[in-house]
Amino acid sequence: WAIKNNVPLEFARLYEKRDGTKWTVPLTATGNDFTTWIQEQNLDPRFYQTFAYDGMWYNSQIGTIPYYIGDGGKSPTTDYGRSDAGEDGYALETYKYVARINNRDDRNFAWTIFRLAEFYLNYAEAMNEYTGPSGLPTTYLNMIRKRAGMPDKNPGSVEAFREAIQNERSVELSYEGHRLNDLQRWLKAHATLNVALHGFQTRANNSSGTLQRNWKIVSFMNRVWPKKYYYLPFPNAQVSNNYLGDGATWLGQNPGW
Repeated sequence: WAIKNNVPLEFARLYEKRDGTKWTVPLTATGNDFTTWIQEQNLDPRFYQTFAYDGMWYNSQIGTIPYYIGDGGKSPTTDYGRSDAGEDGYALETYKYVARINNRDDRNFAWTIFRLAEFYLNYAEAMNEYTGPSGLPTTYLNMIRKRAGMPDKNPGSVEAFREAIQNERSVELSYEGHRLNDLQRWLKAHATLNVALHGFQTRANNSSGTLQRNWKIVSFMNRVWPKKYYYLPFPNAQVSNNYLGDGATWLGQNPGW
């Protein structure tokens, strides 16, 4: 995606509003001032710590980010507004891990391998499946939420807690390399990833004499993730040796391959 890591709306909507209620954005939504609108959504603080958005002040080197499609005049399209996939003008980009020190020198780039929040989430998820949500699972879930500035949750059943912890894990560990593995082990990848993805698109508008970022929701891409992707295929050379299957009920290859 050019220099950007575009964020699908379908993932961004996993972030709750600051009061803990669900954030909903219909695909028909439009507006005239994306920067003000996204700030006034008052979302989970982790949203604003994870995503850069059109019109956001970034740093003294870049200034205000121009992710918009240009107006052909005063505010032209820049490299920040171009995409290699989908339409140009995507207004959200992940910037959770960027070179933020030494004037964005990539030699000072730090990547998290393990952190305490992951251990808390792992423990809470496992204990819910073993003992149910009361007690320690809920305690550790809410330790993560309190640190993030979000209100407590108190799911009353194993199923409700499972839904809560999966969403919390998706938000807390977003863009840290966990998402695909989590969706696969939850057996949700074929439903979550086998969809049409959308995104916010902004366009510069100087007709009033002041730059506005008109926005709408556009298609990004259609993802295909069949159930056979839960398995890895055996190399054909190995299958042809006929020692992996029984020759009758299983021919030695994983389902779908």
